[in-house]
Amino acid sequence: MNWYYSGGETNTYIDSAAATNYSQEAGTHRWFHAASGTAGGALTFSESMRIDSSGNVGIGTTSPDTKLHISDTVGGAIIRLERNDTTILSTNIYGGIEFEGQDGSAGSAAGVRGKILGVAEGSTGEMALTFETAGGYGSSTERMRIDSSGNVGIGTTSPSTTLEVASGSGNTDSATNSPTLRITNKTDDTSWETGDVVGTIEYYSSDASGNAPYVTSFIKSVNELNGGTLPSGALTFGTATYNASGGAVERVRIDTSGNLLVGNTDSTPYDRTSGNAIALGDGLISSAQSGGNAAIFNRMTSNGSIAGFRYAGDEVGSWGSYSSVVSYLVLDPRTNGTGIIGLTNEIAPTNELGNPVDGAKDLGDLGRRWKDLYLSGGVVFGATGGNVTSKTLDDYEEGTWTPTISSGGWTMSTISKATYTKIGNRVVVQTFFDITGTGNGTDLVIGGLPFTCASNAYSASAADIDRNSLVGTYARVLANSSTIEFFTASGSTATSRTKLIGTSIGAGYIIFNVIYEAA
Repeated sequence: MNWYYSGGETNTYIDSAAATNYSQEAGTHRWFHAASGTAGGALTFSESMRIDSSGNVGIGTTSPDTKLHISDTVGGAIIRLERNDTTILSTNIYGGIEFEGQDGSAGSAAGVRGKILGVAEGSTGEMALTFETAGGYGSSTERMRIDSSGNVGIGTTSPSTTLEVASGSGNTDSATNSPTLRITNKTDDTSWETGDVVGTIEYYSSDASGNAPYVTSFIKSVNELNGGTLPSGALTFGTATYNASGGAVERVRIDTSGNLLVGNTDSTPYDRTSGNAIALGDGLISSAQSGGNAAIFNRMTSNGSIAGFRYAGDEVGSWGSYSSVVSYLVLDPRTNGTGIIGLTNEIAPTNELGNPVDGAKDLGDLGRRWKDLYLSGGVVFGATGGNVTSKTLDDYEEGTWTPTISSGGWTMSTISKATYTKIGNRVVVQTFFDITGTGNGTDLVIGGLPFTCASNAYSASAADIDRNSLVGTYARVLANSSTIEFFTASGSTATSRTKLIGTSIGAGYIIFNVIYEAA
């Protein structure tokens, strides 16, 4: 006690030690204390604890609201549970709080229904906090643990990360007992707007240097339907580049239709005119890239197919690498099928495996012909007989030409036909024209051939001259020129042929068809 009543309202220390007091009034028990003081000096008591008439215990408060009510206005109210033995081993309990019920009407529901325990995890002071609950008719079982490293485990007693959630066992169906983490949005709105966020998981850096702190990445559930009474469930993924101003931005989205969208929210990049995007969904891969490859495929280690093409599960073609430097396209993978391959300065045929072949594949057939073939060089044919100087057909053209009278008088009148066909270096000229006026004594020479005749390549053919005084007339192309002269046979082995002059014929038509070699 260490005090006595000294009259009036004064209480006095007997000695210098602390003093205590107890009182009971109207069913309330009160305990008081006074700090150490001076013997014979006055003291003032402060209430330490009370048990009120309802049975509530108050420590630091004069009006306890519950069975135990602790209050402190200085350092905060603290309850300490101490285990005071000197040898504590792993799994030993430091202390705990138990929650018990006595409802015997529910069978085994009576007893401890939950616990918070301090459990040793080693022999050097490691301690975990465990939390237990009881299901219907069950006993109290650990559900969550904060281990000595600060890791939180739900459904596991040995969490290996900051938060680990576990459930299921060898005797349960994993489809119905799998671990689940739920984020609940309790908004009750009749008008969800596009872009409203249902829930978010964020990864945050608290480093204050540069543009940080900021969200380095996130996963969001986002509504995509405007004005709906319920939200839709697109899933977005965001990342941040190094020292990004504003933190993470959306990079990938799985939209409400299940399409995977990368770099954009567009599910149809194939019809874009700008910007970059990738969409995967409903069996379709679509990619758009401004100024670069929309797709790159890389096969390593060996040559062969890089991409295969199938219809209804059956192979219909492939695209692959050959000799590590070129690519081939197989158009028909069946036996005796074909394809094409790019080689140095050429496109070559392949077999069904993509290997180049020689002399084995056709370009079209009688029922599937190509229309026009445009070449800047020639067509090279296969092996031929004789002394071959060239197998290249490098020219073909058709056209018209304008015949002129170079000598022999006469005047060109009506030109009914003057055409040519050139195949390689062979020129076929067909001509039909009229002449008027009078001739003279010079050689009859027609000029204007479309091509100069080659050296020593004289070429002769029959000629039809309407009015001709000589029998057996023929036309001859002069070598190294673009002119034609006319001759008749002499009728004698002793006399040379006779060259026509202007006066040898009369006004009328001249027809000839001659083939010659162009220079």
